[in-house]
Amino acid sequence: MSNHAPIRLAASATAGLLAAAILAAPSAQAAERTLRVRETIVATHSDDVGKKGPSLGDRLMFVSKLSSGTSRTGAAVGDCTWYSGKSKATAQYYCTEVFRLRGGQIAIAGLFSYTRTVNTFAITGGTGRFRDSTGQAVARTVGADAFEDAFHLAR
Repeated sequence: MSNHAPIRLAASATAGLLAAAILAAPSAQAAERTLRVRETIVATHSDDVGKKGPSLGDRLMFVSKLSSGTSRTGAAVGDCTWYSGKSKATAQYYCTEVFRLRGGQIAIAGLFSYTRTVNTFAITGGTGRFRDSTGQAVARTVGADAFEDAFHLAR
């Protein structure tokens, strides 16, 4: 056996294990599912920090009810920090939000802008049946305080 035989053997074994892992891994599309809810904000509170009026660091907290058709499916709570814009109409926020649904919770984070009708957030975690989920949440504005939320969950 040559001096390089153990290295070639290790490299072949590693390549074989890697190929088996790739073939055994489920495809992302096969594991993805979408959950849709209507979110309606029912209470808000804001903190004007720093200089008077819209400015960096101002906060908006809110509570929402979640529904699907005529059935209530859960609740959500969010906390957003103002980082850009000169008025509420042009405000841009960094937001975190937790959705309490049947079987667990989904946490999201990302940038929200009133100038966009569709905002996309990262799913940052979950509990219960959403424990290992990742993916993205898409919030489409459908009214002054209403959104159609789609959670594209991958496991």
